[in-house]
Amino acid sequence: MKANPPLHGGGSVILFGDSQQQNASRNIRGIAMSNRHQRRADLRSFKREAHRAHLVTYMIAADDEVSLDRHPLLSRALAFWRGNIMQRRPFCPACKSNYADGALPGAFLFSTTGVARTNASVTAFCDQCWHLPPDDIEREAARVLRQLLPGGKFLDPR
Repeated sequence: MKANPPLHGGGSVILFGDSQQQNASRNIRGIAMSNRHQRRADLRSFKREAHRAHLVTYMIAADDEVSLDRHPLLSRALAFWRGNIMQRRPFCPACKSNYADGALPGAFLFSTTGVARTNASVTAFCDQCWHLPPDDIEREAARVLRQLLPGGKFLDPR
């Protein structure tokens, strides 16, 4: 349940894992204690897992509670993301609007490893960017995902 700093290309990815009990000991009065070393270690760990398998991604509209109910890991990751907006200050990867400053999420891009899904990354597109043409949204999503899996190929399973 640790977060990453904003990635160098824009957007922020929050990694969420099943090690909630370990991280609970780092919480002091509800504020997650996380340093740069921990965030970078989490990102490296997620990248290692992704390189061994593949990423499975989900783009879910912010108001689509039904889809989230079907995926408990994604639902927990989103709850963590929402609960830490003020501390983590995530922002939209397309327009850089900060959610701590009042931007509203329009859709969430989740990413999990293809094997043994115990971690999820969360990136949120703001409400205004969610209404951009689909090609623009896809381009921004691919840019964010390339930071998790550099050189990766993105396939549409449809």
